[in-house]
Amino acid sequence: MALATAIGGLVVLGPLPAAAVVLDWSAVSWPSGSLSQTITGVDPNNPGSSVTISISGDTSAFRSGYPVNAAAPITGGTLGDTNLQLVLRFPNTASNITVSVQFNYGGAGVQDVQTTLFDIDNGKNKQGQVVYVDQISGIQGQLSTNAPVAATVTNLPGSPTYTVANNGTLNATITGIKNNRDRSGNGNATLDFGTNLINQFSFTYGNGSGVQAGPNQQAIGVFDISWLPVVPEKGPSAAAIILCALAVTWRAGRGRRQPGSSRDPGCGGACCPSRRARGRLPVAELKRPYAQ
Repeated sequence: MALATAIGGLVVLGPLPAAAVVLDWSAVSWPSGSLSQTITGVDPNNPGSSVTISISGDTSAFRSGYPVNAAAPITGGTLGDTNLQLVLRFPNTASNITVSVQFNYGGAGVQDVQTTLFDIDNGKNKQGQVVYVDQISGIQGQLSTNAPVAATVTNLPGSPTYTVANNGTLNATITGIKNNRDRSGNGNATLDFGTNLINQFSFTYGNGSGVQAGPNQQAIGVFDISWLPVVPEKGPSAAAIILCALAVTWRAGRGRRQPGSSRDPGCGGACCPSRRARGRLPVAELKRPYAQ
């Protein structure tokens, strides 16, 4: 949508800020064990839009009943923070899964995409051996077939249980370095794609180096996903209405500044509702699109 303003009699169109959209895991359904879901109705301002989340790779490593959206045992440090919980036992340290998120807006992109991953850490057995090392890699966004873009890892907690290498590049990795309790926020890492225009993003979850035994069961959570739609306008908009109103007002004011003029100082342009109602405009003019 665009906003019309008048500067010295000149009407200028500019973008109106769109409202941020949030996929709230506490408000949607994810059948236990499902590997792909298309979620509709998330963005009421853009009917027909949807979000598709799919998981590929070594999916046989998922523990029974996972993935699932739940508020426990992984909480991100705040009780009640429902998230998509990925609990797995990989057969080896080379195994991994890839989580992909597709924004379905008819090919248009979105921006300001963010999501937070919960509980990135490592773990040891009773003998002190490292049995898993959470690692997030392959973090990238993309608009159709355009070149991929990188995310930045933000909102690092005060005492993170992970390190970030090559932050802000396509080679970024987030690697667990110590254990994080399920109800702690020290394993939280936010992926932020900024103003990059994308319609999909993905990341890979597996193990980093240093696993001495196992790998044993490990898990992360994917918290709410937020974005800002960037969708082309369809048909007459509020901006066009404002434009017409400003044009009529300016015309009327101009007429008042010309005493004795025979021109009608009132509404007489293509935007004038009364003129449309009298049918004085040709069909071609009535169908002329508004300026976008």
